[in-house]
This record gives sequence, C-alpha cells and structure tokens, in this order.
Amino acid sequence: MRTAVEHGSYDDLPEFPVLRPPRPVPGCGDCERYARQHEVAERDRDASRAVDVRVLWRGHLARTHGTDIEGVR
Repeated sequence: MRTAVEHGSYDDLPEFPVLRPPRPVPGCGDCERYARQHEVAERDRDASRAVDVRVLWRGHLARTHGTDIEGVR
C-alpha cells in the first residue's frame, strides 16, 4: 500500500470547513450548559467530547430555537 506522500502531497486533499462552536441563546439554560461543557472539553483538550457537545448543541438549537449552524433562522 502506498502512502499519501507517494501519491502526492497532502496539499492535494480537499479542505474541510472549520465549524466554530455555536453561540448560546441568551437566557437559555440548555445553551449555557452546552457552552460550559464545550469549554471544559476544549480546556481538557478532549476533541472527541468537544465534537459530541457541538453536535448535541446544534441539534438543540435546531429543535428548540429553530436556528441552523450559524445561528440564522
């Protein structure tokens, strides 16, 4: 099996967008809880947990607040 270096450079790979964590909706306790959980995961350098929190948080935003990824209705 050949490595990526043998096939070409990593520069040839597509770039994926970097999604920032959502912004909490003011006054929403669930959003504040997700924000704290995300902050702890980032502080602990737990990338897997940070991603999990962002996925759950975005689901909450869509279901509860009717917003998309960037917080636009």
